[in-house]
Amino acid sequence: MTLQSMSNQVMAGLMQQNLEYKGALSEELTAALQSGLTQQEGCVVLQTLAHSAGGYSPALHFDKTGYECLVNHVHIDPVAGEDERQPLRMGLAYAQKLTEILQNSGYRQCFQIIVSFHLTDQICTVRFHTKRPGEHWLADDLEQYREEAIQVIRLDSNQI
Repeated sequence: MTLQSMSNQVMAGLMQQNLEYKGALSEELTAALQSGLTQQEGCVVLQTLAHSAGGYSPALHFDKTGYECLVNHVHIDPVAGEDERQPLRMGLAYAQKLTEILQNSGYRQCFQIIVSFHLTDQICTVRFHTKRPGEHWLADDLEQYREEAIQVIRLDSNQI
């Protein structure tokens, strides 16, 4: 799989700072990654997160991309007394591990991992979905997101 990364200017500015995460991921994030991936109704989801969401249903979900983004997302909240960028650091570390899992999964789809860091409340959200024609989670122009730092990691299968 080939890897491409793009970000808006807000994230590019933050990425110039030292955002290396040196701690262990939280138990929740570790459990989500360790649960592995499964495919349901043409959607690739993290097993532990899929159990609570139920399966994909066209009657309930706008499209498969939206369902995957709903199921495959985690929130990383700030902790009082810690550096305000700590949720972003942890989110980027989680996204890196998720990238490795998707690259080694054996699935032939193209994937998109989205890291979003809200500047006001300092919450980081990481989600992923299969890249599908005609379905989008984000606007094409990442600069539209002025209150968030956005990074998109795209994994394209070389086998397709």
